[in-house]
Amino acid sequence: MFEHLQNAYCGQYEYSLFAHDQSGGIIYGEATLSKEKLCLAVQESLRWGETTIQFNESNSSLYWSVPLMLNNQLYGGIAVCDIPFDEDTPSDSRLTHIRKAASGLLKLVVQENLINESAMREASERSKSEQEKAEAIHLVKKRFYNSVQDIYIDEEPALLNAIRRGEREEATQILNRIFVAIYNYGASSKDLLKSYLLELVAMMSRAAVEAGGKAENTLGLNFQSITALAELKDDEDIAAWLSQILEKLFFEIQNNRDHPHSVLFNKAYEYMDKRLAENLKREEVARHVGLSSSHFAHLLSTFTGKSFRKILTELRVEKAARLLNQSNCSLTEIAFDCGFSDQSHFSRVFSKATRQSPGDYRKRRDR
Repeated sequence: MFEHLQNAYCGQYEYSLFAHDQSGGIIYGEATLSKEKLCLAVQESLRWGETTIQFNESNSSLYWSVPLMLNNQLYGGIAVCDIPFDEDTPSDSRLTHIRKAASGLLKLVVQENLINESAMREASERSKSEQEKAEAIHLVKKRFYNSVQDIYIDEEPALLNAIRRGEREEATQILNRIFVAIYNYGASSKDLLKSYLLELVAMMSRAAVEAGGKAENTLGLNFQSITALAELKDDEDIAAWLSQILEKLFFEIQNNRDHPHSVLFNKAYEYMDKRLAENLKREEVARHVGLSSSHFAHLLSTFTGKSFRKILTELRVEKAARLLNQSNCSLTEIAFDCGFSDQSHFSRVFSKATRQSPGDYRKRRDR
């Protein structure tokens, strides 16, 4: 088996392999690496669910090792070492080849059923979740929240629109930020934290219905979520519960074959979002999605409960909030970029939607 792996890998990447046991002792092939470094490389691979490239300072070279497993039992690893590497002048093509060779070794071991693929996949998903949470904590610390209302004003419109558009990755990132911010505000009381999260789930569920999820299934998650959340004590379990709710909502959106309009609405929202600075008319958006203006208005009212003008205003306020947070553009520039007729109109609409002026909203960011 080792010779088979060696021939397959060397033929594709021109690197030699060696095998080691779980304590780092060499079994097949030759290597100069210490047992400690080999064990660390395997543990890092198990932790992240992927091949991790390590740097050997003693001879300025790279090495990596992937686990060999039977069921959940670790028996050792298959590794590569002594790949010369100049940290100061690595070429892009060489870096690309090294990355492909590192990931290719894991794929080869998976292909030969020499590793627990599901365990590695779970580790990869877990590490991604941890990274997203760390990024969320970093972003939240850069902002100042006086209350949960501040959190919703900042993040909730973008989250709901991401759900409506079916953008799972964007929704997940926003949800992580909201959870971290709500946790920081309600950490002193688990009951308070849970009440905030249930309110958030209710809003997410309504957005999922607008995106095409069956109301009886999607809104039914509220009752199920109350029952499940009541039993949770650990913060990690609560965060996992919230992520699962989002996944279930997207599942309901994507699997509702009886709703013929979700794709249409997503297409309309995307078109509107890209042209907010223009004087958008309902007729123009309806024509873009292939409907008459009156039929488009009827569908919006029936399935979202909102008028075209209401949805357009929400998108403009959401973009304005984003620009106030992320740019130093003047209020006049933001007003025109978001499609408001002038700064006065912008301030009036924004204040009505968020209950604070654009200037006050920006001041919170700069505190």
